[in-house]
Amino acid sequence: LVAEGIEVAMPLRDKFIDLVIYDRSTGGNFPAIPIQIKVASDESFSIDEKYKNVPKLHMAYVWHASDPLNAEVYIMTYAQAKTIVDELGYSISNTRWVTSRPSRHLKKLIKKYKFETDQLAAILQAI
Repeated sequence: LVAEGIEVAMPLRDKFIDLVIYDRSTGGNFPAIPIQIKVASDESFSIDEKYKNVPKLHMAYVWHASDPLNAEVYIMTYAQAKTIVDELGYSISNTRWVTSRPSRHLKKLIKKYKFETDQLAAILQAI
């Protein structure tokens, strides 16, 4: 994030937000995005209803975190993550849904959210 020119702040308290990213270069506007990070040494995808009421919350899924050269990052809104689970035909039972073995279909659905260079600047400008 820092390499992309995005500012990163860590909240003093954890109210479902792990990081706040923002862009200081926008002049008077102060676009900021709260991020909930889900990190896995392999591949994992989860969603929890406790996050649904956090305004502008984005989910960041980091796969293969133990191998930084091959790590993959997917960033999406909570609503987009919920739509993926709905599209897979699952419901959030007991307020949570998780898999540590994402199917091919799930991988296809999240592919468009894979982090690419300069993507975060566009996300910040959209809010």
